Amino acid sequence: EFGKIAHLTQSARDGPSPLQQEIARLSRLVAMLAVGVGLTFFVLGWVAERYPQIVRRIVAEGHELASHGYGHERASDLSLAAFTADVTRAKKLLEDISGAPVLGYRAPSFSIGTANLWAFDVLARAGHRQTADTPPGNQCHRQCRRQQSAEEHGFVDFDLPFHQGTDRAFV
Repeated sequence: EFGKIAHLTQSARDGPSPLQQEIARLSRLVAMLAVGVGLTFFVLGWVAERYPQIVRRIVAEGHELASHGYGHERASDLSLAAFTADVTRAKKLLEDISGAPVLGYRAPSFSIGTANLWAFDVLARAGHRQTADTPPGNQCHRQCRRQQSAEEHGFVDFDLPFHQGTDRAFV
């Protein structure tokens, strides 16, 4: 499946396209299942629409499917209504395609902060129960209040193993 997608997205420039690189990385990560490594995949809604077979494979292989929103818009740039629409659209889409509950969420660019702590209420109402909105390295100087707020809303905070520090589709 992944080879077909990569072939269809071949770009005119030399070297693999960013999408081809992500698909190759996803294939390597999914292959780790053979040795018993479980992963959490934060998938964008628009990617799930275009590549539902990848979403189904993630779940079929026993990995956790989590949401990264629909359109990869920073939560801090969205109004309450726009954030709510993005979160609910992505969650419904991922659950419809996969047939599995989607409990985890990570905001693009770790964009839930002290100015938009209301986002945790939106996530809870949407049915999310886990958040990965503490940046890699868990540097608490600006994140402590956000972490405390997440815990007050009953969220479990988790970090994605093998995170490469990018906001690509399959991070």
